[in-house]
Amino acid sequence: MNPPANKVSALRIVALSMLMLLGLVATAGAQVRGPDEVVELFARSWNAHGMKAFCDVLAEDADWVTVAGTRLKGRSEVQAFLDKEHSGWARTTSMKTSDVTVRVLGVDAAVVYFSWEITRAVGGNGQPSAPSRGVNLFVVARQGSGWKVVAGQVGVEPRSATRDSDREQINAILQGVEEAW
Repeated sequence: MNPPANKVSALRIVALSMLMLLGLVATAGAQVRGPDEVVELFARSWNAHGMKAFCDVLAEDADWVTVAGTRLKGRSEVQAFLDKEHSGWARTTSMKTSDVTVRVLGVDAAVVYFSWEITRAVGGNGQPSAPSRGVNLFVVARQGSGWKVVAGQVGVEPRSATRDSDREQINAILQGVEEAW
């Protein structure tokens, strides 16, 4: 004998609710086991248009510098900024990362550099925008059993810039950071 349709529907709703809850629990308090995993989490969060999982791996007192050069202080300020971006121009975008480079500064610190390309943005006129390319630089530190981003900076590649000149500039910055340590 088959159960009534309303019982089957109720069971499906309960099962789906449990799966959604498990998904939320899995991303809550996200931790990364290595500095390079921060990049993967950033891109996944960006593409899901929900930056909370990434912001969970920001240090509480993290510093962040936006493309425009605005300094954001603390996890909550960074998350509010990224949430606003994803409710505006970034709401339809997709990000691909490449050229991930990790420079270990010690057992508990590293600098993570990566390139990105953002596609599917819609301009103010409602028309698709050309892809944007740029770089991010994260300073990460081991805290507890995982790694946290203690500082991040975003740079956008000018449309006419060459990759080699950008790479040389980033390498010079990384060399200076390494020497400071």
